[in-house]
Formats: sequence, structure tokens, C-alpha cells
Amino acid sequence: MRILLRRYIENAVVGMSAVVFIGLAVVGGCNAAIEAGQGLRPFGAWNDYSLAQIAQVAAPFLVLALCGIQVVRAWIAGVVVTLFFWAWLYLPEAVDPGGGANIGWGILSLFLPIIVFGSCILMLLPEAARRK
Repeated sequence: MRILLRRYIENAVVGMSAVVFIGLAVVGGCNAAIEAGQGLRPFGAWNDYSLAQIAQVAAPFLVLALCGIQVVRAWIAGVVVTLFFWAWLYLPEAVDPGGGANIGWGILSLFLPIIVFGSCILMLLPEAARRK
């Protein structure tokens, strides 16, 4: 029992560090693209919402880490889907600033953690079928 608990804690620590890195990297990359596109100073795009954005990006990966899911395919699928949607969301703002709020994207961004987590779960299905 102690060995299983120690292994879970070790895996959770690795997973949590990946969660923090993914959240910071995605939001930091999007903010850097906006800064470059708009000619802002470094860290000029960081605002009060950046921590909420990091939490939004990290949420599906936090669930993966807490559940102890170590299937690399699931994590990669989640990162790819996250990068796709966040690039699609922020690159137009970096290229053409001042376009106003896009309400559709705002609503979609509320559901992005669910979409990302769903893609991770879909990548677990071949693993489950193989074990069966």
C-alpha cells in the first residue's frame, strides 16, 4: 500500500509540474505573439486575466495528473488540441489588433477545457481496447 501511494505521489508531482509548464507555455506564447504583433513591451500583454487563462489551459491536464493517467498519447493530444484552439483564438488578435471582442470565441473558450479533456479521453480508448 505504501509503495502504491509513493508511486502515485511521484507521478502526481511529475504531472503537476507538466500542468504548470503547459499552462505557462501556452498563455505565455499567446501573449508573446500579441506583444510582437502589437509592438508592446515584453510582458505587456499580461493582465489580470492571465492567471485565469493559465488555470483554464491547465484544468484538463490537472484532471489527467490527479487521475494518474500516464498515457503519453493522451497528453500529446491534449497539448495539440490546446495549441490549435489557442493559436486560432489569439493569432488573429496579434496580426490585426483592435478588432473588438469576439463573443463566439468567448463562449467557445468556456468549453475548451471540456473539449481538450474529451480529446485526451478519446486517446485512451485504444489503450483500453488493447488491455481488454
